Order: sequence, then structure tokens, then C-alpha cells
Amino acid sequence: MRNWSAESGMIKRALTEHGPEVLRRAFDECFRTHKTTRGYPYLPAGFAVGYLINRIIPKIKAEMAAERKESEVTPERDYAVVNTWF
Repeated sequence: MRNWSAESGMIKRALTEHGPEVLRRAFDECFRTHKTTRGYPYLPAGFAVGYLINRIIPKIKAEMAAERKESEVTPERDYAVVNTWF
């Protein structure tokens, strides 16, 4: 990447576009799956935001939507209140 201010701008843009939870999950996935090489022994944030996150974020957003839908479908019930009826 060009410099740290460029990386900072890329991260800020991604944060405003996708939100902190999505970006955190995307970075976790990047660090989990990225293989380093001898020439690049680390994972720069600018590279992750510029190239890797674009293919990870749609999967994360789909997972979050499924989680949200699942939590809406199965509301938590208070069985203690139900047991008082009987």
C-alpha cells in the first residue's frame, strides 16, 4: 500500500460502509485463512481491505442475516410462566 494514512482511510471507508461487526468478522476470517509468504510475512490492513475482504463480506452478511432471521423465528420462551398455568 501507499502509506499508513491510505490504509487508515480504507479502513474508515469500510467501517462506514459495512459496520464494525461485519468488519471485525471479516478481519478474523482474513487472519484465519490468509497464508503468508517469504516476501510478505505479515498481512497489511490495506491489502486485506483492498483485496481480501471484498470476497468475504457477502458470506458474512448472509450468515448474519440467517442468524437474525433464526433469532426472530424462535423467540425465547419463559417456561416458568407457562408452568404456573398448569
